[in-house]
Amino acid sequence: MLLKAMDILDKQASESCWYVGDSTTDVIAAKEAGVTSIFYNGAGWDQAWLDKIFPHTVKHPHRPDAVVGSIAELTTLARHLLAQHKRGAGAPLKAAATNPIGPIRPCLAHAKLVHSYKITISP
Repeated sequence: MLLKAMDILDKQASESCWYVGDSTTDVIAAKEAGVTSIFYNGAGWDQAWLDKIFPHTVKHPHRPDAVVGSIAELTTLARHLLAQHKRGAGAPLKAAATNPIGPIRPCLAHAKLVHSYKITISP
């Protein structure tokens, strides 16, 4: 379904395309599709639980690129990365204080709603 949505939007899979989801299967879908995975932690799970559901093992290798706890945090992240991109910075940026996973490169321009909590952000 994710690849079909990107096809409809005429977008290539890349780190500049974000898939926001609230389940482990959403993270797996994003990673398998080759796009940036943003995990919406609406339940407010602590770091220990996030490490348990995303163990980053050979059997379960998929981890989100960032974790946000609200749509406001997602919006803040996108705005921050857009501002970083406009300044021409190319270094990876730690997504947010709540992001235990790692950096996301700033390369965004606009967002299109694909489905509830499923947002692609692309150049």
